Amino acid sequence: MPLLLWTTLEHAASTDLAAIRFAAAVRVRSIRIFPSNAKPFAASSDIIARTVPEAFFLNVFLNAQPTTKDANKRPAASNALVPTTIAYPGGQVDFELDMGLEFATRLMILKGNFTSISLAIYGDLAFEPPPPTYPDPKELPSIEPTPLPSSLDPSNCIDPTLLANQLLTLIDDAPPLSLLIRLMFCLKPSNDDWENPDFPYLYADLDYAADAENFDLQEAYTVTGRPLPDDVSEESISRFVAKVVNCIGPKSDDQTYFLAGVLSRAASQHPTLARCLLEKLDLEPLIDASHLDSSTLHRLLTASTNPLIAHHLHAPWFLSLLSTVLSNLAVDAPTKSTARKLQSRIRGWPVLEDALSNTQADFSAATQLLRDIGSDEQSFGVWLACLVTHADLKTKLAENSLMPFALAHPPNLLRSEGAAAGASHDEFIAFLRAYLGVACVLAVFAWSDSLGSKMCRERTLAVIRLWQEVDGYREIVNHLLLLRQMIFRLECNLDNDPPTRSGISTENIIVSLARSTPVSMLSPDMIKCSLNIRQPLSSITEDERITLRRLAITAEDGVPAAVEVLATRYENPMKMQDLRSIRVSLEIVDREMRADEWAVLNALWGEGRHGLVQILADAFSAVRRDVTGYFAAARPPPRQGEGILAELFETARDVLRLVVRLAPAYPLPGRQTGRLVGAVADVFVCTDAADMLYAQTSPACVAAQSSRQACIDAVRVLCRADSALVVLGTLLEHGLRCGEMDPACHVLQVFSLIDHVLPFTADEGQAGWLRDVIPNVVGQLKTFFRALDVDNRVHFAKRLANLDGGVLGVGEWLVLEELRYMGRMCGEVRRGASSSGGRFAEAQVAASLKFVCDLVSAANTSPWCLQYLATDPDGVAALEGCLTLLLDKYVWSEFFIGIALSMSAHWSASFSPPLGVTIVRILIRDQDVSLKNQELILDLAWNVLQNVDGPAVDANALRVDFSCWLAKIIQASPPIPGERTIELIALIMEWLVQANPSNTSKLKLDLSTEDFATLCECIKTTIPMDRCNSVEKTLAKVTVSGYENPISLSTISEHLRLTVQDVEGLLQDKMDVDIPSTPPRKPISHTQDPFGLVTVSPPTALLRSPAVTGLTKTYANNDFRQLRQTPSARQNTSRLPSMHVDVRIILGSLESNG
Repeated sequence: MPLLLWTTLEHAASTDLAAIRFAAAVRVRSIRIFPSNAKPFAASSDIIARTVPEAFFLNVFLNAQPTTKDANKRPAASNALVPTTIAYPGGQVDFELDMGLEFATRLMILKGNFTSISLAIYGDLAFEPPPPTYPDPKELPSIEPTPLPSSLDPSNCIDPTLLANQLLTLIDDAPPLSLLIRLMFCLKPSNDDWENPDFPYLYADLDYAADAENFDLQEAYTVTGRPLPDDVSEESISRFVAKVVNCIGPKSDDQTYFLAGVLSRAASQHPTLARCLLEKLDLEPLIDASHLDSSTLHRLLTASTNPLIAHHLHAPWFLSLLSTVLSNLAVDAPTKSTARKLQSRIRGWPVLEDALSNTQADFSAATQLLRDIGSDEQSFGVWLACLVTHADLKTKLAENSLMPFALAHPPNLLRSEGAAAGASHDEFIAFLRAYLGVACVLAVFAWSDSLGSKMCRERTLAVIRLWQEVDGYREIVNHLLLLRQMIFRLECNLDNDPPTRSGISTENIIVSLARSTPVSMLSPDMIKCSLNIRQPLSSITEDERITLRRLAITAEDGVPAAVEVLATRYENPMKMQDLRSIRVSLEIVDREMRADEWAVLNALWGEGRHGLVQILADAFSAVRRDVTGYFAAARPPPRQGEGILAELFETARDVLRLVVRLAPAYPLPGRQTGRLVGAVADVFVCTDAADMLYAQTSPACVAAQSSRQACIDAVRVLCRADSALVVLGTLLEHGLRCGEMDPACHVLQVFSLIDHVLPFTADEGQAGWLRDVIPNVVGQLKTFFRALDVDNRVHFAKRLANLDGGVLGVGEWLVLEELRYMGRMCGEVRRGASSSGGRFAEAQVAASLKFVCDLVSAANTSPWCLQYLATDPDGVAALEGCLTLLLDKYVWSEFFIGIALSMSAHWSASFSPPLGVTIVRILIRDQDVSLKNQELILDLAWNVLQNVDGPAVDANALRVDFSCWLAKIIQASPPIPGERTIELIALIMEWLVQANPSNTSKLKLDLSTEDFATLCECIKTTIPMDRCNSVEKTLAKVTVSGYENPISLSTISEHLRLTVQDVEGLLQDKMDVDIPSTPPRKPISHTQDPFGLVTVSPPTALLRSPAVTGLTKTYANNDFRQLRQTPSARQNTSRLPSMHVDVRIILGSLESNG
């Protein structure tokens, strides 16, 4: 990028302004500020920068001048100034500017509290833009994300704590990482300890405590409030534990409380302390269910984060106590919630340890344990201390070797609760290492922030900010940042005047946390932090600050504010702040519904609103409206960009997840259910479009994939809520109404959604579907079925047939409808026709043949189809009619032979004889006359004919086709068929002789005399001796015509190419019908019809009207009221129905039939 200007500016003492005027109009792209004593140019070492003070805010004003003139627009003022603000924290910093191509500037004004500033301005000269050109479209290369450096990627490091230890080296006399973790998260030193000169090396004196006279459990709890040294002797620990055991008395509430406290403090200490306590203490007789109140359970929850304590409590007696607490009706909800968490944590630790070495472990449960631990600060500290200090856990983790090809980022297992279900062992280990590495870095940040170490805090915050931009790390960082201590420390770093690197990183971290994790706004600490953000700010814009404040107020007000946000009607297109408000409101409602559903309903009614699910459905419709705008086929997508599209998909996903929870208990009426299903189908279609248009790692594609599963879950839940008929009917109709979407993609994706909705087994409500759903949607089912491509029609028919199980015959009905459609198309096929209509008919016939071929080819998996086509009178008649018509027109298709091969291979005596003859005709019309294929064709043909009674069928057409086939194989090279082929020829000739209607006449083959002689010679020399007599008798009844009658076949294909003119012609052909119209009215002769000017309805009114005078009717007294009481007066007096006919209905029916 060209350098426009290098300068050092100073402003006068009486003002804080400085100005730069360019000699020509320029477009500024970047401003680089240099610190004092820096040398900007390597070739000019005498140039030295001078920027004073070290950090400051700088307001930049650019005089914006349009580079193009539009005669239709009023020219902008030439002195218009465009402002922006730069937060300069010190050092060499680049600030990007984007003026675009529409504007340029010749004047830059700088305003700020600076004495001097050295800067370089980069950009280019502004010229009149050239006329727009339209280059040829080309495919853009996919952009792969740049992997993290190995030093910043704990997921691909054997020791995930390495980065944290390296950051600690930036602090003078830094304590060990294990000690730092205990002090920051577990033991929490007092203010006096922080002021002690020996801090942080203040350790618990177990020997002194054990020798104390007034030692009790409370004193033991206080003593363990300081960390134990790493070199503590086992003797000191044993003496201390013995003293604790001696303090144990009869079980009581206080004793259980202090004992739980000692265990919670010991959980993060040296492993020997917890092990010794558990060996010496018999907890079973000391703890009773009545002693497990909320505070005691919380201490035990913290203690059980230590694997040693969790294994000890994983005993029937303690789990029985927790079950007693959970079943006690007198226990309040918060206590039960803590007991439930304790139960899950005790059972989760063995799963997590198993996941370290077992490739088939339950990684989903192990990930859920890590998610739960990361939600509580003390539990998180204990877990982190154990992973750092317990040798067995460290060894198990280190034994897992790194992957041969490092992942670009750790697996995103915290994205949702089920994200870890399909993870492999290597992926889980990478995730665990990333989780441990992030946790250790956060501990270093807390320590550096407590000590005020500027360098370490800047570097640590920069690493956290970088991780927030990387998939996998982002979710881990944002989850752990919700710890109360983390939000508090981030808030303290927002004091950013003058600007600091730590402050800039903090602002970016808070904004990223609020944007990507809406649940973070529910944290009371995050609410407080957002409300306390004040200007001046280095990175957060004023709009972003207002948005954060708006979200915080919504979260603080709770359900009433959330309902108001969800019920708001938003303009099109929706703004980013609107989407974020909706997502935060959804999190509020979801959290409160889990805690107290009745309170949510009361809040809803208090706002004068009813139907929470309906409110959610309306909000989803608004989101769907904006999502579909990005994938319209006839207009370009909106200009908001990929970021807001990803936010739209995530909002749709969050809405549907809440609908899934509420719909079973609060079902929607039928019409509203249909609207919601239609909106879900549209979003589902768009998720597939996003998957094709955007890179797989892009935010829009990732969000679309998660939204896709949410759509499937939502439709399934709506089906289970006694709305299956509405859901299926809506999907079948909606699949044909694509709106502005690509029709082919739309119908295909709606079919995919239907496929997910249909049950697979009887356990999923098969009887209800067959009784209440399928019979009521046959019309929509038929229309939608015709709109599918062949492969999906086959799949749909199999799917419905398997669901039906022969009860209703749905699969058979679909096959029959396909055959009837093929019969209509066969009538339009013309041999050698080149018109668009003829080619269209041929393609439709080929597609129908492929449909039948695919079904009968899967006879092992779909025996119902073969049985129906070969035995049912309707199926036999339809299939035989189509095949015979095509044979008579000498049309050939590759699917012809496929149908014949499949059906002949499974032929039985119960199948239709005329259809069998047709199948044999198709077989012997095969163009492949190789020796191998000759034997295969005749084998299958004889398999059919031996089960067909010859005299009962018309075999004349078969005789003609057989004659042509014989002529081809006799004239083929080599001319002599194989022995098996000769034997089969003799058998078929014998069958044709028997099928001859007249026993006196001979079977005439259309062969030349020479060819027939050759054939007879081959038969006589090949047939075994025991069959010579019967073969000679057969040949004696055969004669030849003396000439050949060759058949020329015309091949049709399912592929069709049409020009736009061809399509217009086809549509015009469909419209060339006599459109009904209103018949003309006859002229009225007033001389012949004196009552023609009088409108009377009904005619019997003439009989009851007292008088007819001119154009009026006159009533006297109460005649009118009396007449209204007569039966004739209560007749319908409206005009007769209109003779107009809705042309669209006729055209629609023609299209469905055509």
